[in-house]
Amino acid sequence: MTIEKDLFRFTEKDIFEKVVNLYGVYELVDKEGNVLYIGVGNLTDALLTHLPSGSDPIIGASYFSYEVTENIDKAEKMQKSLLDDYLRKYGELPRFNRKIRKRKG
Repeated sequence: MTIEKDLFRFTEKDIFEKVVNLYGVYELVDKEGNVLYIGVGNLTDALLTHLPSGSDPIIGASYFSYEVTENIDKAEKMQKSLLDDYLRKYGELPRFNRKIRKRKG
């Protein structure tokens, strides 16, 4: 499973222009197209926290994609599925998801 959406530049301007603040799942990607983080939440708010000036920056993120879901439960299920698929394909989680998964056990 992947997010079948366009990639947008990971800037505050593009977040405000391209994203609606509804629940969903998102991927942050580096310049080479490698997924750095798969996240979930209110999309605009969550993405803003990962900018370099945000409270939880994802260093090296250049692009993002997202998919809106009906509610937070569906977003969390989709995130889990995306992370499980990534783990099966690459043998490890995206770089910035590794510390989070370890804390959750």
